[in-house]
Amino acid sequence: MEQLARIIDTDGGTALIEAERSSMCEGCSGKECGASCAMSGIFGSGKSMRTKARNGVGALPGDLVEVESSSSTVLGHAFLLFIMPILICGACFFAGRRIFSSELWGAVAAVGGLVLSGVILFVIERAVSRRAPSVTIRRIVRRASDGAAADNTNERTGSGDES
Repeated sequence: MEQLARIIDTDGGTALIEAERSSMCEGCSGKECGASCAMSGIFGSGKSMRTKARNGVGALPGDLVEVESSSSTVLGHAFLLFIMPILICGACFFAGRRIFSSELWGAVAAVGGLVLSGVILFVIERAVSRRAPSVTIRRIVRRASDGAAADNTNERTGSGDES
């Protein structure tokens, strides 16, 4: 998966990048509000997200870069975020209903499973954040010093109009 991002900060061989969520929000009917979907609740209501990336191209803060992450990594994270909680919740429901012979206790166990999956996601997120970034900067699209404003991700056709 390839996407454009802006370099926020650099630290050795890594960079903090900010990317727009366009591909994630395309199907959302309420994408203008910034807070109507589950993803906004999980990642924040802004239209962009920040992450670390391997910086093998020497990008500097303000540069517009093309970043890439493997499809298997993206799909794995989507599975953990969306499918795993449903599976744990369902398994806890059926286990609670079987053990206590009651739909009510099955529902209580399902809520417990949902909380458990939140804890598991928190632990996984902590472990993943300590590993090397899974996002790689492929190339520099535009240097910050090329006359473009640092917060503008659209290509400019004018001649050095700085604001």
